[in-house]
Amino acid sequence: MRPPHVRFTMRRMMAVIAITGFVLGGTVGSWRLKCLQDSYRHLAEKYANAVSLLGHMQRSAVQTLDVTEGFLRHERELAKQQRGPFPAKGIRMSEECERLIKEGEEGVDQIRAYLSLLTRQAEYYSQLRIKYGRAAVRPWLPVEPDGSPPPLPHPPESPIQLNEKGPGRPSE
Repeated sequence: MRPPHVRFTMRRMMAVIAITGFVLGGTVGSWRLKCLQDSYRHLAEKYANAVSLLGHMQRSAVQTLDVTEGFLRHERELAKQQRGPFPAKGIRMSEECERLIKEGEEGVDQIRAYLSLLTRQAEYYSQLRIKYGRAAVRPWLPVEPDGSPPPLPHPPESPIQLNEKGPGRPSE
C-alpha cells in the first residue's frame, strides 16, 4: 500500500510554520515564566530569612534593654541608699553613681532607637517577602520596583563602662 500523495501548497506550509511557532513560543514562554517563578521564590525566601534574623536581633536588643533598665534601677536604688532616708545638706551621691546613671540613661535611649530601626527594617523586608511570594505564584503579572530601604541599624556600644570593682562601687 502506497502512502497518500500530499501536496505541499503554500497554505499548508504556512499552517505548519504557524503551528510550529505556537509550540515553540509556548515552550519558551513557559520556560521564561518558570525562571521568573524560581527567581521570585528565591527572593521571597531570602527576605523571609532577613525577617527571621531581624527578629532574633530585636529579641536580643530587648533583652539588652531589660538588663540595662534593671541596672539603672539598681544604681538609682544604690544612690538612694547612699543618701539615706534623711539626707544631710551637702551629701551627694557618688560621682561614680551619677556617671553610671547618666550613661545608663543614654544607653537606654540608644537601644530604643536601635530597636526602632530594627522594627522598620523588619517591616520593610516583611513587605518584600509578601510581594515576591505573590509574584512567585503569579509570575506573569508585573512586579513594582522595590522602594528604598530604611537605614541600616548599627548596634549601640555598651552603654555602661564599669570600673574594676564593679557597678556602684566607688573607684579609689
